[in-house]
Amino acid sequence: MNDLPKEFIEIVNDAFGSTVASELCSTLLSAEQSVAIRFNPFKSPLQDGDRVIETVLNELGCGLDICDRPKKVPWCSSGVYLTKRPSFIFDPLFHAGAYYVQDPSAMYMEMALKVAGYPTCESLENLKVLDLCAAPGGKSTHLLSLLPSSSLLVSNEVISSRATVLAENIAKWGCDNVAVTNSDPLDFSKLEEWFDIIVADTPCSGEGMFRKDPNAVKEWSLANVKLCSERQQRILSDVWPALAPGGVLIYSTCTFNLYENDGIIEFLGENFGAEVIPLSSLVKDFPQLYITRAGGCQFIPGRVDGEGQYIAVVRKPAESSCRGLGRVPLLHKERRGGGLNNKGKFTVPPFLKYFIDEDYELYLKNDLIKAVPRSHIASLSRLERSLKVIMSGRAVANTLGAPAADLALSANISKIDIPKVELSKEEAIKFLQREPLIFNSSPKGYLLLTYTGLGLGFVKNLGNRSNSLLPMNRRILKRL
Repeated sequence: MNDLPKEFIEIVNDAFGSTVASELCSTLLSAEQSVAIRFNPFKSPLQDGDRVIETVLNELGCGLDICDRPKKVPWCSSGVYLTKRPSFIFDPLFHAGAYYVQDPSAMYMEMALKVAGYPTCESLENLKVLDLCAAPGGKSTHLLSLLPSSSLLVSNEVISSRATVLAENIAKWGCDNVAVTNSDPLDFSKLEEWFDIIVADTPCSGEGMFRKDPNAVKEWSLANVKLCSERQQRILSDVWPALAPGGVLIYSTCTFNLYENDGIIEFLGENFGAEVIPLSSLVKDFPQLYITRAGGCQFIPGRVDGEGQYIAVVRKPAESSCRGLGRVPLLHKERRGGGLNNKGKFTVPPFLKYFIDEDYELYLKNDLIKAVPRSHIASLSRLERSLKVIMSGRAVANTLGAPAADLALSANISKIDIPKVELSKEEAIKFLQREPLIFNSSPKGYLLLTYTGLGLGFVKNLGNRSNSLLPMNRRILKRL
């Protein structure tokens, strides 16, 4: 333990007692890291269940030739451990959104929702859910896997560059009941008592990442821990008014100390009357989890096959005021104008017939035709007036009639009337590198390129050559 900061050892002793703290510190210095992926239930190849999972693992070089059977993540029905870390960048299925690479300890959303009182898909109907600190998209894509289409997810990231990455990962997942925003937590106070569930995986001191990032150990300090705790209090105080009375806040960090974990839950109770939903019931199914003094849950590396993660679930009192000791006064008025509208003339390309026939509304924004589920129009219009929305619904075409790149990633791509060409793995990688491909035997015009039936992107086939519609920022820059 000599390689860990003395003050860090002291605060984990305070959090867990000397025996568990000693076990944790030893693991942080010695144990191997886990690698896991979480499958996308909306992408067609995954409908075949375990057989397809095994096929994907074999393609990644982590399949049955190495282990007798894929090892599942215990607390996540769609999570699977890998036997090694492959080169995901050269797997077309990764780019098609067939799965998400995520630390297994971070795949907690399914069990957290069950404890919060949402055990089934039906219990999640017609909800508004906010993922407040969402980039790069692990929690949001997991939420989309669990939420029915009748519910709306707002996935937010305050840093613009990270919000762009978030929007791309959300688009790959294939769902349309989602908006991506780039707003400060305080901005959400304009949406007073609007969300049924708020997920806040807040910025933290990152003690749970010590094994993955040696610099995190070098840069650690108690002063930074306390600074992170103050930041977390501000973030939650700012967003608390947006949670509906009786609504649920799922709080998490990737750290171990009391200042950022149990201390924050106690802060919410003292200042806002937040009621802790104890996670002790999880131990029955997952005895490897550690239940904290305040009723939260700590993933401890060595006890679990994953990194350090803390989660807690609290409920806002049914009779609740937005006022509290930590409350920041609302200083900004709601934006005027904005919202979704069909102003601006555009011709609907024939391949968008599916969206016209189904319950979608098409509208024009920034020279892109967007498809939005009609049931979410009012909510999305409210978001557009109040927040900085960088993605809502799905971009499906431009005003010149060309299909948008995000259309290829839709979970409904099989219903889009564009000629499809199935690629080999070698051809798929070439497309993703934006290398030229020739389709002599295919019809001229727009072609949807697929791999194992999943959409990768579009080209415009000119016969003797083709023009790629894959955005430059999404191409693979590395070479095999």
